[in-house]
Amino acid sequence: MDSLPLIVLPPTIVSAKALEEEQGEIHLSTVEVRRYPAPTNDPIRFLKVLPGISSGNDFSSSYNVSGGNYDQNLLYINGIEIESPFHARHGLAQSISMLNPAMIDSMTFRSISFPVMMGDKLSSLVEADYKASAEKMEGELDLSLSSQNMVVRGQIGESAGFSTGIRHANLSRYARGLQIKGEYIPSFWDWQTRIKAKSSLMGEISLFAATLNSNFVMHPEKMRVRYNCSALQHREVCSEIKGMGSGAENYEFSDKAFGIAIERLSPFGTVQVVGNLTRKRETEGTDVEYALEPGRILSLEKIDNQFWKDKWKAGINLRTSHILGGAGLKRAKMRGWIDAKKNISYRQGTFLNEATRLRVHRKDIDKFVFLQNRWGVGRLEMIGGIRLVSFGATAESIAMPRTSITFTASPRLSLSLAAGRHAQPPVYKEYLGGSKGRNVDFKAQRSEQIGAGFVYGIRNSLHWSTDIYYRDQWRMISYQVDDLRISYASSNDARGYVWGINSKIRGKADSLIGIASYGFLVAREDIKRDSRGHIPMPSDQRHTLSLYLEDRMYLGIIERRFLKFSRFHLRILYGTGFPYTHQVVQGNGRLVDGPRNSSRGEPYFRFDVGMTQGIRIAENVFHLRQEIANLFDQYNVVGYSYFPTWRGEPIEVKRSLGRRVYNLGIVWEF
Repeated sequence: MDSLPLIVLPPTIVSAKALEEEQGEIHLSTVEVRRYPAPTNDPIRFLKVLPGISSGNDFSSSYNVSGGNYDQNLLYINGIEIESPFHARHGLAQSISMLNPAMIDSMTFRSISFPVMMGDKLSSLVEADYKASAEKMEGELDLSLSSQNMVVRGQIGESAGFSTGIRHANLSRYARGLQIKGEYIPSFWDWQTRIKAKSSLMGEISLFAATLNSNFVMHPEKMRVRYNCSALQHREVCSEIKGMGSGAENYEFSDKAFGIAIERLSPFGTVQVVGNLTRKRETEGTDVEYALEPGRILSLEKIDNQFWKDKWKAGINLRTSHILGGAGLKRAKMRGWIDAKKNISYRQGTFLNEATRLRVHRKDIDKFVFLQNRWGVGRLEMIGGIRLVSFGATAESIAMPRTSITFTASPRLSLSLAAGRHAQPPVYKEYLGGSKGRNVDFKAQRSEQIGAGFVYGIRNSLHWSTDIYYRDQWRMISYQVDDLRISYASSNDARGYVWGINSKIRGKADSLIGIASYGFLVAREDIKRDSRGHIPMPSDQRHTLSLYLEDRMYLGIIERRFLKFSRFHLRILYGTGFPYTHQVVQGNGRLVDGPRNSSRGEPYFRFDVGMTQGIRIAENVFHLRQEIANLFDQYNVVGYSYFPTWRGEPIEVKRSLGRRVYNLGIVWEF
């Protein structure tokens, strides 16, 4: 679970920076990120408590932002663009993100319209910067039932510092509640190091290196298909089909990253030269068979999915007190293929029989230049800039102007407005979207975005903020979520719009610290030539509510003699159901999609609780953490698949992850 930093807690609790600097920007406190309760030790999970962000999946580090999809978000670590794993399947096999919580020095989330120097995605980005020095050698060891993490920081000579960490996780305990019983072997490990040094000749030099590997193996033995579920006297009652399974699923992904940044002063300002290389590999090998209703239904699935991508980026930036400019280029080489076969048969005949064979092999170069200026007039601050990009994948050049305005109306109230254009070229899965291997002539997806909001200081450490936003999206590549898989259309076939309201109260009141948020979202799209007009997008989750609270518990004489502190925390997440496309049987007995996104899933709900005690023994500090994830054992649905009954009629199978789990962890700071 989450690791815990060394925090001396007299009468106060550390709070995050409360006032946002720009519209759509949220600074995340390292205290919040590391102490936040979640099923896995991953700072990305904290985002799910912010308004406008939804997932509906307890064990996925993927998330939607303001109506976007999983592939429209970007992560920066120490200035390096880290694309999320492309993941053929979003679920238990996904494990955790590359962010190591014990190494983070600062973390910022941005949406609506982010700065022109940032990468080309439609929805959001997360920026994280790692610590790279300490006055003396120090570190921490975080051990729990599901994950282990060790981080060491220190000095190298008089002018350099470093931070290095290694993690391991095994999430097999979280397979409880799955419809498929058998042997689950999910494992994850990574190693990351950052070094910062100062040189009289070159200025400040920053190096970052990371390698990550995640592997998921599953050998099915039994399958229990639960369907037509309903609540009866506070119990969930379902019809069931039981069967036997054989074969194996194996899914593995690995990421490697290396980056260097050299920064020094010049007569014109601060000059920064950056270069980085990322390498990504993902493989999936599935060969499974299920026999249901003893022999009446036979399901076969074979998948061979291979993907490689190498990307390097180089650029130069110039920064003064008001002006920021830069230029650079990115080169990406990727190769991938999918060979898939799926067959479902029953005594009367074939229910489903499909085969897919797709190939992608590309080399693309993107070129970019950006310029941004900042003005201040009295209580008004303005930021304006433009990003010019030439996308190699789509052979087009796009100008993306962006601006933000902040007005300090009073010491307690600030108003803000932001607007801008964003564009995103096809990355990988878009080329697999029904193309059957053809070289599809895609264009970059576009979005015009505008947002306005306010931040009001209820008190010095407690703030209320609300934003309203609108996105006009065009040249969109529509997509469907097919049982945890994102499948794209084979062309820029849609136009849509998104609007919503996000509101949150965040900060500290007496000994209570936390965040309460609410989001309302409408996301609709109009797909060409389907004669249906605007319909819900798969990300159209109307209402989201979240609450994270932490309170110090005063234990009197016990605390004074034996404990440094004791804390109680809870997390509540709620979201209305996502739209999805159900499947029906045609007259010839074949399985086909029904009306697109005409069904809506059940609401998502989680309630996690836990306690933490801080204990000092001699010069060592230990943090003992106990937690119950999903206290009410909620059955949250994350995907849908379909099987026939013995009569050939389809039944809808709801895939669930994340039943109630107990976790125990201890952190030793040395």
